[in-house]
This record gives sequence, structure tokens and C-alpha cells, in this order.
Amino acid sequence: MCLTLVSGAQPETSPQTGTTADAPLMIDSATGRSRLNYPPHLGADIEHVRLELTIADMNLRRLEGIASLRLRPIGRPVATLALNAAGMKIETVECAGLATTFEVDAAAERLTITFDPPIEIGSTRDVRIIYSVSEPIEGIIWTVESEAFPGRAAQLHTQGEAESSRYWFPCADFPNERHSSEVIVSVPNGFTAISNGRLIAEESLVTTTRFHWRQERGHVAYLMSLVVGKYEVVDVAPRGSRTRMPVYVPPGQGAFIPATFGRTGKMVELFERLFDEPFPWDKYAQVLVWNFAWGGMENTSATTLIDTTLLDRTALLDGDEDGLISHELAHQWFGDLVTCRSWEHIWLNEGFATYCEKLWEQYRNSKVSAGSSLTPDDDAYLWGILQDMRNITRNDDGLDPFQPSMQCKCYAHPIDVFEKAADPYSKGAAILHMLRERLGDEAFFGSLAVYLDRHAGRSVETYALRRAMEDTGGISLQRFFDQWCLRPGVPRLTLRHEWKSDDQTLAIRIEQTQRIDGGSPAYAFTLPVWVRTAGGDRMVEVPVDQRVTEFTVALDSEPQSVVVDPRLTVLAEVVVEHPQDRSAVLWLTQLRDGPTLAARVQAAHGVAMAVALPRPDAPPHPMFVPALDGLVSVIENPSLNYGLRQSATEALGVLANPANDGQTPTETLPPPSTFPDRNAASALMLLAKAPIDDARVRRTIIEQLARSVAPGGSADEVTRGQVLSLLSERFHRDASYAVRAAAARGVGTMHAPDGLALLREAMTTDSFADRIRREALEALAEFDTKEGFDAAVRLLVPGNQQMTRASAAEVLGGLAHHDAARAVSVLAATLSDHEPRVRFAGAAALGRIGTPEAKAALEKMIRDTPSREFRHHLEQAARP
Repeated sequence: MCLTLVSGAQPETSPQTGTTADAPLMIDSATGRSRLNYPPHLGADIEHVRLELTIADMNLRRLEGIASLRLRPIGRPVATLALNAAGMKIETVECAGLATTFEVDAAAERLTITFDPPIEIGSTRDVRIIYSVSEPIEGIIWTVESEAFPGRAAQLHTQGEAESSRYWFPCADFPNERHSSEVIVSVPNGFTAISNGRLIAEESLVTTTRFHWRQERGHVAYLMSLVVGKYEVVDVAPRGSRTRMPVYVPPGQGAFIPATFGRTGKMVELFERLFDEPFPWDKYAQVLVWNFAWGGMENTSATTLIDTTLLDRTALLDGDEDGLISHELAHQWFGDLVTCRSWEHIWLNEGFATYCEKLWEQYRNSKVSAGSSLTPDDDAYLWGILQDMRNITRNDDGLDPFQPSMQCKCYAHPIDVFEKAADPYSKGAAILHMLRERLGDEAFFGSLAVYLDRHAGRSVETYALRRAMEDTGGISLQRFFDQWCLRPGVPRLTLRHEWKSDDQTLAIRIEQTQRIDGGSPAYAFTLPVWVRTAGGDRMVEVPVDQRVTEFTVALDSEPQSVVVDPRLTVLAEVVVEHPQDRSAVLWLTQLRDGPTLAARVQAAHGVAMAVALPRPDAPPHPMFVPALDGLVSVIENPSLNYGLRQSATEALGVLANPANDGQTPTETLPPPSTFPDRNAASALMLLAKAPIDDARVRRTIIEQLARSVAPGGSADEVTRGQVLSLLSERFHRDASYAVRAAAARGVGTMHAPDGLALLREAMTTDSFADRIRREALEALAEFDTKEGFDAAVRLLVPGNQQMTRASAAEVLGGLAHHDAARAVSVLAATLSDHEPRVRFAGAAALGRIGTPEAKAALEKMIRDTPSREFRHHLEQAARP
């Protein structure tokens, strides 16, 4: 699953107990009962699930079903079977040849079936459950026709992850059970039903059409899928492919499919080659749906995607959706073919899928067919890894002893494992990158092939991956997995170096500054330091395993460049303190000639800080002009990776206005105490007028230009007027949605009341995914006025795009003081909305308001909602 929302103690071995505002207790403080989560007992193996479903009217939100489950006892005869079933009416339960009774526990979401006599070891039995589902609030997102969206057909899609399949069929709703499946569904004529596996039959009757799908290979319950809607279909499989690759989009939008999804076949071919494992399912469908709560969901052979995945021609100027598409495709191996056995191991699904996004970027321009030589784009690959590492170093601080680690049994609801600070997406991808650097490509990819061969069709825990890598790479990895998977936080390093000319040595001092105590010892790793001297380049490997490490290396001459960990082999926050008299020169040399993109990105921020003004009346740094020229030359160079160009632009923004944090700098560390420089602001102005080729770079230039004249900068009113005029010009003339949205957002960054006319125009401007209007609303909110409040109320009503409505809820939560009663009333209504994003955003906004009335609305819905997942979100929002 690819999230578009993202939170979640110490490894389970910790004896400590306690709580914070952000972490659940590991024990119940009143009783001492453990709150750690373990896989449920199976008792019986569910070998096959067959669903026969009838949907009489797509506008009624009701389905009738017959679930037939084939059971085989494990270990002992089965007298009772507990299944997960929620929000459904169970009519009858039957098992041929046995007397069968059943009991429903709605609060526990459990259906308990009793067999007399018990099902014997060695036999199999089919249990037949007749049930119905009406007005589902979880598990099925059912969008009916509405006057708010004229001409849009009704549609439904299921969403099983984490434990929501129980809301549309009785099942063992945990990833330690796998089964084959069949979905036979009758829908009104004109609608198409899509599910997992092969289409066995499609039969048109008088008023209905019956679709029969069968998935032969076993999968877990959360990966079962049903989508019903009206679609245009284009198969993007390359000629000669053994796998069908249909893409389902709303009618009339098929022409846009090739530009967005046309590289799917090449992705499949690349992953088959890298993993030495053929695509494991009968087809690969990608299905766009309304009101999807996330980015994508990797249901076996039938990925569900948010409707904004399909880009129009203008949206493609701002980049493609290959990251999302490759992520969900990679799950077909990692997450579907091999699945985490319990939620604490979700990184085996999400970390791999996130890492595979980077593999695609690394090889997307290569010939990937067998026998061809892959040509890597290491800049694109390392840029992706760098973003994941920054996400973790910003959020996974490890300061709280009860902060959950990436791999931890401590969660209140399984959705917590996807949203924790030790993000299994980014941290998992970073761990895989570190393992690749440590093992080398041959052993790393060889170990992935072993892992898939050993465990295909099974659910596994992390040790299975470790054993495959140890067996293939020949090295012990238990310490590695323990410190990166089982403890929260990352190393925080300060590195200083000094050249000692008397004995021709470079002295390196590395200090670990993160929390170090009995439960969190110093990390152990090898830190590479790349050094260039007159005699050439060399990599110095510094072993680190204590709070302070001092290391000396003999060199032929004083270093011309000292670069720490240029290939990002250690997931750490690293502060490099060059000797003050050479800092600017060393950073500028690294910016120009660094051995990797990661090294050059690090240098962009470093060179800016080295030449920044230490006080308002200070003379320019002697290296200021070369530094400015160096940053600008990077930004203007179309042959360089866009991420490096963005980083250089952000460095200019920090120089122009270090006080404004409206745009987060590339580096995770806040800038030191420096003062704004007019020359950097002028450079940004010139760049904004220049013909920059890449819309992503142009957007960053506009963002940083607005930052340069925001409060804290040195711009006078004339300059602010010039910037505002330029923002208006970019808004009206740039082809890119993202650049135009940034121009509108910049008015808020500047806090420029004379730019409100531009914002009002942006609020009426349509764009793909409503991007311009959303950012205009957020900019308007910066002025904290009743106008912004009223705009948020208008955009929150049905008929607006779901992400716009969610943004409006967030803005309303921040501006509620303008009319608290109305804000609470409007937001409380969203708690019953059928769009999940809007419900979640409305709950969060009420929690932010925090008045007794807002809390009362949350508490009422906590009592009333039948959805366990939404109840959890409500409880989080209501928490003080």
C-alpha cells in the first residue's frame, strides 16, 4: 500500500513501561496486561474462499453474499472456528454432514461457528455462510451517483489492508493465513466487476452481468479485491508478453493511459530480471477508483489506484507517477507472493516496495531485456535514497524510550504500524540500500532470489530475509538487523577533521550525539570517508562503535576534498565541521567535483552556510561570489539531476532568508544563526526570469523566491512588489500546474496582502487534481482572516475534489477561532461523510480545535461508528 497520510516504543524486549502523547502503552497500567500484538491461532487452514455476491442496485450500498470456506484442521479436530466478521448480517451458516450453530459478537467483530461432531484431522469441509452488507463504512468504499458530480457513475471498491476485509466477507483477517479465492459477482448491466486472478466467465443476463474471477495461487485476506464501476480499458502489455496488463480508467480517458502507464511492461521485465522470479500472477490490472483513501493498494493481480494517478498532458510536465506505479507493482513479489506474517514485519512489504521505486529510477533508461547490460543512473537512485534517509532522520528521533521501533509489536490498531515515526516505508528502503552496499550487487540480488524461492506463497518474518542474506553473502547480519530494525532512532553524528602537516596525517573525530544509555548503546558501523589529495582519490573506512571515535590516516598531501559517506552507506544524520579557514573551499570543491550526487547535494547546503553572513554588518565572505556562481551554475545546468538543482536552489533560499522556515530546507538541520543576503535574493529573481527547462526546478525557484522576501528577509517594499509581480507573471504564463500553484502559495509565504487578488483568481482556477486551488486555499489561510475561513467552508462541501475537501477541513481547523460554532458544526458533519479522506481530515481538525463542542462531536462518533479503523482515528484526534 502506498500511503498519502503518515505515526506509531522500544523493541518488544524492553522492560520499560510508560506512555507519551504519540505512543500507545506497551502494557495496561491498571492491570499489567501486555498490549503487544501477536498473530492469532489458526486451528484450521482455510484453503479456499469462494464468494458469490449480488449487487442489485449500485446506488443502494447493499450487497448480498454467500461465502464458502474450505477448511482443513491443523493439529487437532476443529469443534469451533472463529472468523472475523464486522458490520454484516449473518443469515445462516451450514456445513454439509455436520450440525452447525453460530454466534456473532459484534463488539469483537467475531463470528464463532460450532461443529457437531468436530471436523476430523485429515478431512476437509466447506462451510457456507449466507450474509448481507448494508451501508458499509469500512472495507467497501461505495460511491453512489450524486448531483454534486453530474454524470459520474456509481462505483465501489474494497480496501482490505490492514484488517478491513472482515467488513465485506467473513474471513481470517490476519496475514498469517493464505488461501486461493473465487469471486462471482452479479452487477447491473453496464457495470464491470474486477477482482483477483483470471476471468473465468462473463455472462450477460436480462438486467445483470455475472463476472467469475478465480485466483489459483494463495494470498492473504487483505489482498482480496472487488471493484465495480464503468470503465474504459487499455492493455499496456508489450507485444509478446505472457501477462495481460489492463488499465481501467473512467470512460473517455483512455487516451491518457499510455503516457502514464506505458512503462508498466518494462517495469515488470526489470523486476523479473533483478529478482530472478517471473511475475507471479495471472494478470496485472491497474484500476482507478473514486475516493480512494491512499495512493495505491497492491491487491494480487489487481492493484487499486487513486483516480489522480492518470495524468493529463500538462500534469506530466511536473513529473510522472512511476514511483507509485512501480511501488504497487513491486508488491506483487514483496507483499503478495511473500507476505509479512504479522504487522510488526510490515517493512518486508513496504520497505521493499519503496526501495523498488529507486531501482526503477536507477534502471528506467536501461535496456532491461535478458542478455542486455543494465546501465545505471546512480544520480537518480541516490536522490531517491537520500529522500528516504532524510524522512527518517527528521522524524525517527529515538529520544522517547517508548517510541515504537520500525519492527515492533506495540500498536493500538494495525494502521499504526504504517504511520509511525520509524516509517517502515522509508526506513525499510534505507535498510535495503545499506544491505546492498554492504553485500555488493551480486550477493544482494542473489539473496533476494533465494528469499523469494524459499518463501514464495508463504507469510514470513524478518529473520527469513536475514537468513537468506547471510547464506548468500557469507556474513553475520544479526547485529545489523537488531540495531536498525529493533530499536528506534538513528545515529546522530558530528564529524570533525584536521590536517596535521608535521606527520602528514588526517585526524578524524566522530561523535555520536543521539541518546546513548543501557537500552540504547552506541551504534556500530563502518563510516566511509572519501578523500582527494594531489596523489589521487581514496576511500577511508572508519570503524565506529562507541560514543567518540578518533581515527588517523596517513596521506601524501593535504586533502583537497573530504566527503563523508558519499554513497549513503549508513542511515545517519551527519554534521560535517570542516576547519573554519577552509570550510567554504572544501564545500565548493565538493559541490563541483563530489564523487556522487549525494555528496554534491550535501555540499549545496554546506557551501551556503559557509559563506552566509554571521551578522548584518559583516563584509561578504571572500568566497561568496564563487559560492553563488557555483550554486547558480548547478541550477542552470539541464544535464544535472533535478534533485541536485532543487537542492542548490534551496541553499540560495536559506542564504536569502535563513529566518523563514515556510519551505523546509533540503538539509535536516536548521541553519545556524545567520542573516539574509540580498545577493542571493537577486540571484533567485534572475533565475525566476530565466528559461529553466525542468518544471520541478522552476517550482523550487518560485518557492525560494517567495521565501527570500518573506518576514525575516532583507527585502524592501520595492523588491517585494517586484517579486509579487513576478509571481503573478509565472501564475499566468507558466504551463506547469505545479509552478502556477507555487506562485499562488508564494503569496502566503510572503504574507503579502496586495497579492490577495491573485489568490482569489487562483481559487477559481481549475487544474489537475485541483492542485492550484488547494495551494491557494493554504496560502489564503496564512492571512488568518474570515475570508479564508469562508473559503474553506465552501470547499468542504460535496462536489469538490476529495483532496481539496480534506485540505479545506485542515484549514478550517486552524481558522476555527473566526466562528468556532460554525466550524464545529461543519466539521462534525464530515464525520459521516462517505469519502474516507474527508472523514479523517474532519476528525483531525476537530481535535485541533479542541473545544468542548468539538470533543463532544468526536466522542459521539466514537460511540456511534461501526468502523474500528475510523474509531481509532477519532480516538487519536480526541486525545489531549
